[in-house]
Amino acid sequence: MPLVSWVCGVFPALCFLLYFWGRNIDPLTDVALVLKCLLRQKPVAVELSCGAGPSHVILELGSPLLLDCNLGSSDTPFNVTWFKDGQLLPPAPGDHQYLSNGSLLLLPTSTDSQPPKNVEGSYSCVSASDIGALTSRAVNVLYQEPSPQTVIIGGFARFECQMTGVPLPVITWQKDKVTIDDDTRFIYLPNGVLQILKVTKEDEGIYQCVASNSAGKDISTEARLTVTTGEVFLVIVVPPQNVTVVLGHPAVMECMAQGHPKPFVSWSRQDGKPISTDVIVLATNLVIRDTRRHHAGVYVCRANKPKTREFVVAAAELHVAGKSDVWVIM
Repeated sequence: MPLVSWVCGVFPALCFLLYFWGRNIDPLTDVALVLKCLLRQKPVAVELSCGAGPSHVILELGSPLLLDCNLGSSDTPFNVTWFKDGQLLPPAPGDHQYLSNGSLLLLPTSTDSQPPKNVEGSYSCVSASDIGALTSRAVNVLYQEPSPQTVIIGGFARFECQMTGVPLPVITWQKDKVTIDDDTRFIYLPNGVLQILKVTKEDEGIYQCVASNSAGKDISTEARLTVTTGEVFLVIVVPPQNVTVVLGHPAVMECMAQGHPKPFVSWSRQDGKPISTDVIVLATNLVIRDTRRHHAGVYVCRANKPKTREFVVAAAELHVAGKSDVWVIM
């Protein structure tokens, strides 16, 4: 008997439909990954499938999350394994718990009312039996939400949009319900981030991102930008963050510095190797369109105050993970 499989979400907006147990699989009804947010009130259920559904979940502070892996027929026993950021997630207790039905319960912990980071990541599951294996699409579990900002005139503002979909949506931004015109001070990054350079009083207002694709349009919650006056000191306001990226996917390492006069920002690798020529510098950020293994490493952002020896640095590590295992016909 041949070993066949269903692989969903290995590449953006692309699914591979093979032949499973003598019949075609309907990607909208037969294969799904169901997520239930265990909130204080009525639980919320979100269904992920090959053709529709979100690829991320924004959690509320203190809310556990139950991931249900419903990939196979209820008549066939399946062994379920979970992966986080492309790595096998052991069943050991801690910030997660394997349940007897194959579900995964995430148990975030936090201190001082700060959003917990221990459960953030990209999750996927694999259901295997003696007749085949099913691999779910990945879902990103995040605690990031738009939030109000107060910025000094001449400083920097940053808003993040986490909306994704299939097909991959086009992200645009609005200020006070009006689409933002082209402006060199507004930087749009591939990870959905909007950066505003040299903020002016006219930039004050309500910001929202809009995600549009063939399935429709979605608008984010509102985030207010308040602009004040004051002295601008040399500081890295948005340092780079440690990130794990799947091989072949884009990577972004942000670094936003402010000061008076405007600081000069440069990048280097901690190991002394030159930064690859295929790495793009967009404003003061590093962008890698097609991540390869040689891109992995620790990157250092340095902001220098012009005509002085004053500087500040921040560093973060880029990990490059291989694509999840893909089962093929044997």
